[in-house]
Amino acid sequence: MSKHISLMLTIALATISCLQSKVTIDDYDLSSLKQDKPFEVEITDNNLRFRVRDVIKDYEGTPCDCETCVAQLITLQTNYCQCIGDNETEEFKPLADESQGFSLIYNYTENAPKVFQLNMLCGSKSEPKGKENGNTVTLTWTHPAGCLPKKPSVHPEKKKLSFGSIMLIIIASLLFLYFAAGIPLMFFAFKKRGIDIIPFGKVWMKLFALVKDGCLCLVSPLCKRKQGYAEVKDTSAV
Repeated sequence: MSKHISLMLTIALATISCLQSKVTIDDYDLSSLKQDKPFEVEITDNNLRFRVRDVIKDYEGTPCDCETCVAQLITLQTNYCQCIGDNETEEFKPLADESQGFSLIYNYTENAPKVFQLNMLCGSKSEPKGKENGNTVTLTWTHPAGCLPKKPSVHPEKKKLSFGSIMLIIIASLLFLYFAAGIPLMFFAFKKRGIDIIPFGKVWMKLFALVKDGCLCLVSPLCKRKQGYAEVKDTSAV
């Protein structure tokens, strides 16, 4: 019995966790990161040009070989441009504390494979800092856009429960107590099995049968009443 209870609790907890809403990139306010020109950050001998969740157009400086490029790495000496992030490969990862920031990860597999990771941290606006490690370019940026906005709390007007609602709650509570206490009692104390573990199970079965018969009677043509009154002839004058 204890195994069944633990299994039911596990299933219930798993169901609750699945029903909980998950944070997505759309929950963050990134409107302040939209601007006409892409952002630029100098990393060693390269210049990182990027947009946040948007494509860099060809006319915005040196063109690259990717039409869906979200980040470009431009060599300062030769002005060579390489796409390091394809907007179509975006992967969103919130931090352990979702209110403190998130990461956007992009891949580019053509020619020399590259990975661009943008770490947005919650805090006052500061200059973004980039770092290149092998084929991965990481940009860390502390910005208010990395903060998860608090959803406005809605306080609906408190309404008093009606008498009918209170009665329904009381009846539902009594029924729950009746079955929750009665079934284990019949199972363990009286060693009942099958339908007999329900207290007065046969009475409940008869009740359901009576309700079923009543519903069938309502839709049966034999139970329908005729409209109006039948005419009664006076035969006393004959």
